[in-house]
Amino acid sequence: MRVLKLLPMAAFCLLCLFQTTQRSLARQSAGDVERAIDARERAFEACFAKRDAACIVNGFYVSDANMPIASPSGGHPPVRGRAALIKMFEQSFHDVRSIRLERLQVIRSCDLADELGRSHVTLQSGQTVTGRFSVLWLHERDGWRVKLDFFADDGWSD
Repeated sequence: MRVLKLLPMAAFCLLCLFQTTQRSLARQSAGDVERAIDARERAFEACFAKRDAACIVNGFYVSDANMPIASPSGGHPPVRGRAALIKMFEQSFHDVRSIRLERLQVIRSCDLADELGRSHVTLQSGQTVTGRFSVLWLHERDGWRVKLDFFADDGWSD
C-alpha cells in the first residue's frame, strides 16, 4: 500500500525532471549549440589524429541505446552501433592521414540539431579530398552527440 501512495510523487518527480531538461535545452542559444558541436568536432579531429577509433566513437556518437548510424561514402551500407563504428574508423586509418571538419550550417529544434558541413581529408598518399557531411545531432544527458552521420568524399565546392 505504501508503494501505491508513492507512485503519484514519483510521476511528479519524473515530470519535473523532464521539464527541467526541456527548459535547460530551451535556454541554450544557437551559439551555445554551435560551440558545443564545435567542441565535439575538434575532439573528433584530435582522436582521429591519434588513430583512436574508440575515442572517436565514444566521444562523438550517441549511446547504443539510441543506435548511432553512419552512412559512409563509396556506396557502402550503413554502419549501426558503436562496435561497428569503431571497426569502420579503424579501417579508415589505412587510407586517411587526417581530417578537418568545417561547419557550414546548424539548425536546432529542442533536443535535435541538423548540421551541414565540409570535410577536408588528407589521404595517406598526400592527396587532399574535399567531402561533405550531414549530421543529425541528439542532445543526450552528457551533451550533443551524433545520431545519424552521412558523409561523402565526392568533392564539394561553392
